Amino acid sequence: MADWAPVEQCLNDTENTDLRLALFYAPLPWYRKSTVCSILLIVGILVFRPLVFIPVISCLTSPIYYREFDENGELATWSWGNRVAAIIFLVLAIAFMVFLIFFVLTGPAQG
Repeated sequence: MADWAPVEQCLNDTENTDLRLALFYAPLPWYRKSTVCSILLIVGILVFRPLVFIPVISCLTSPIYYREFDENGELATWSWGNRVAAIIFLVLAIAFMVFLIFFVLTGPAQG
């Protein structure tokens, strides 16, 4: 039988952050990483509204992870404040898209 004590010690070593990030953060899907979700939200609001849906759906279905550890030694996740902000961005994006569709269908105001 293999002795897993060195592996467990390495994983519990809070000083070895690079290894722990490689083991825990790197395998995460791209849509669960905070940096990617933040970029998608910003680009979605400024350029292409449908991109906002990806991070909002991701944060509502499972945690979005930061590239750092919290005080418990676990990967830090988005707080409820981040989730509420993402939902607000989604509502604004939908409102803007509805406004554009309405404007296109009704045409410019006749003076």
